Amino acid sequence: MDARVVAYHEAGHAVMAWDQGLAQHRATIIASKGSAGYVEHSWGVSPLFLETGYGQRLRTAVERNVRVGLAGELAQRRFEPKSIQRFHAAADRATANDLLIALHGHDNALLAAHWKLLELETDAILRRFWRCVESVAALLVEQGTASGKAVREVIYTANRVPAYAPRRSTP
Repeated sequence: MDARVVAYHEAGHAVMAWDQGLAQHRATIIASKGSAGYVEHSWGVSPLFLETGYGQRLRTAVERNVRVGLAGELAQRRFEPKSIQRFHAAADRATANDLLIALHGHDNALLAAHWKLLELETDAILRRFWRCVESVAALLVEQGTASGKAVREVIYTANRVPAYAPRRSTP
């Protein structure tokens, strides 16, 4: 797969993790772990939350992580629509689906509606920060792997936000 396509996919994840307030550890477009690339970030939700029941804190954490999971494929689709193949983001979609099942059980209507809402929100956030996605993708194409700090610096520069100011959006 074209390195730029992978870079946009991973940049989508990285920018969304930043927007959702999840700490980033690194991003890479070097294939490993059975994928073309990946972003390491904190989850903001623990398995203990998933086992102890539903609450607003759990819902918020799950939604943040689902947005991060959806962002890779959505950014890739925006960059190069013809590059999308169903299997490319299968693991991302499976993880997002599992998180939503933790909230709603197997209520298919509710799962589909919540999925669609989060997909629309994720797409809107990516459009808002598209310049950041482009900048992170360029960094990944140039370096292959970037630390979380390097990714944040590129995002802050692209967004013209001081490095000390946290950026949170409310979709």
